[in-house]
This record gives sequence, C-alpha cells and structure tokens, in this order.
Amino acid sequence: MQKTGVKTERRFFDRLVTTLFLSLITCSSALFAQINSGGIAGFVSDPSGASVADATVVATNIATQVVARAVTLQNGNYLLNYLVPGTYKVQVNKPGFATSVETHVEVTAGIPRALMSS
Repeated sequence: MQKTGVKTERRFFDRLVTTLFLSLITCSSALFAQINSGGIAGFVSDPSGASVADATVVATNIATQVVARAVTLQNGNYLLNYLVPGTYKVQVNKPGFATSVETHVEVTAGIPRALMSS
C-alpha cells in the first residue's frame, strides 16, 4: 500500500513539474514579444454626468489619416485597440448632443490612453 501512494505522489509531482515548465516556456515567449500598438479607452457622458450609449467615436491618425471607429456601450465606455503609435484626433458624435473633439491625443505602444468626453 505504501508503494502505491509513493508512485501516485511521484506521478502527480512529475505532472506538476511538467505543467509548470510548459507554462513557463509559454509565458516567457510572450514576455519577449514586441508590443507595437496602443489603444484609446474612454467614457462618454452628458453634461449631467450620465453615460451616453451609442455615440460614435472616430480616432484619426494625424500623420497617416487612418481612421478607427467605435460605438459606446450602454455604460458609455468604448475601446479602440491596435492603433499605430502616434498622434490622433478623437471625435465623439451623437445626434442631439454637441460634438466633442480632442486633438493631439498621443497613443503609445503597449500603454492604453484614457479619455473622458462630455
């Protein structure tokens, strides 16, 4: 009986070490991967502070004129991912509301930029 317990514990230990080793290899390769894009995350609210759903958010790279679009969620949040680092103009539009424009929004690789619009 004692030998079976030892074999079971040894098999468990071997599997644990193998799993940890494979996890380490997988994670370490991700650590060395180069992150070459950034993002803009934001919240859109009305003058009273209430969230604005279904607003259109347009980010335009000033240097390349490449455009990225998003629509705010019910809670007013939006996310624009995989943007080339650079300077952007961000416009928020919704019928019945004034257009909000942010110029010179800097996007840096690997660091999301937060914006609040009202």
